[in-house]
Amino acid sequence: FSKKSALATSFSNDSELEEEEYDVIVVGAGIGGLSCAALCARSYGLRTLCVEAHDTAGGCAHAFTRSNAKGSFQFDAGPSLLSGVSMKGSTNPLRQVLDAIGEEDNIDWCSYDGWIVHDLADDSSFKLTTGDSGAFEKAIEKKAGIEARKEFESFRQIMLSGLTKESAYIPPFALRGDGINSIFTIKDYIFKILSIGLKGPLLTGPFSLAMDKHNV
Repeated sequence: FSKKSALATSFSNDSELEEEEYDVIVVGAGIGGLSCAALCARSYGLRTLCVEAHDTAGGCAHAFTRSNAKGSFQFDAGPSLLSGVSMKGSTNPLRQVLDAIGEEDNIDWCSYDGWIVHDLADDSSFKLTTGDSGAFEKAIEKKAGIEARKEFESFRQIMLSGLTKESAYIPPFALRGDGINSIFTIKDYIFKILSIGLKGPLLTGPFSLAMDKHNV
């Protein structure tokens, strides 16, 4: 944002044009825009205005309802689930924003225990569950065989002992896209960056790179 104050105009009830002065104007009230505006206002004390063209703030994080003769149904406009936002100390960047602005305890989190996979190839369905009960592995074995299960378990162990740990070395707040200024936020993590070494492309590239590397 610009250090210079920006001018925002609005109409009052008596149709007189008013001018208000802001330090920051954020255009768009999606997850990114709301996070930026909240941090500017709460963490930096800047007079902030966030504007949105849609009638509902939240971007891909909001839902909408449609009804028919069978009842009302709610649809997610974007992701159906966000991993890690309900856990303290999470590396999820949205959770870190909520921690920074002090709103993490004002949200009722809805946790999930799994999801249904619909396989159109043979018109079958099966449930994959979270946690370490072994149900996830059993579902894979039932669907694709014992070799697929062994392959998954081996790959998971590789990920947990390597990339999963290393992906948490650098908090998202330390990563910036404005060139030279990124030095000031990343300098405290320089030794962790060096320890990642040649695994950097696996962390920043598509997940398929990790799968190809380990012949999954």
